[in-house]
Amino acid sequence: MTAGTDIHDLPQRQEVEGLVLCGGAGRRMQGRDKGLLPYEGAPMALRVARQLQPLCAQVFLSANRHHNRYRALNIGPVFADKRSGFAGPLAGLETAVGHLRADIILVSPCDLPRLDPKVPGQLLRALHDQPELQAVYARTEEREHYLSVALRRPALGSLKAYLDHGERSVHGWLKELRTGTVLFTDALARSLENVNRYD
Repeated sequence: MTAGTDIHDLPQRQEVEGLVLCGGAGRRMQGRDKGLLPYEGAPMALRVARQLQPLCAQVFLSANRHHNRYRALNIGPVFADKRSGFAGPLAGLETAVGHLRADIILVSPCDLPRLDPKVPGQLLRALHDQPELQAVYARTEEREHYLSVALRRPALGSLKAYLDHGERSVHGWLKELRTGTVLFTDALARSLENVNRYD
């Protein structure tokens, strides 16, 4: 499916919750907590959350460090992984499972400070329009963006077993689900470029 520029027929806001993944060790940022790093005057996690908030009843943060600083952003509840050792983004999603109540979960990594709100909106629209799918994630002509994804909450039921088997790949887990993609081009594709360097 190719992304358009208009957002129509989205799920009701109360049916959607957002999750910003901030739990990484920041290895490519010299150990700095990238969700808290400023980008054009605001922490990256806050910039991403602001793009999700108009679409969501509530936005959660998954973070493994600096909880008080994340809470001070006044975005929403902040949760740490149940699993030790920075087990990856799926561990953050697993921890959120017990707190999520909405039918649809809108997920984004914190390192997309230029995220255009049309991107999560189009993911929601695609999932809404294809009820047979469990997840819809973003892709560009260059690559897939597995962590920019809209999920139906029942799909999360398989996460614990997947992680218990030692698996960590987001792509691998999504392959076990009924998934679709939305192709983003031009400015929307550029808004999906992550920031993994901070000089």
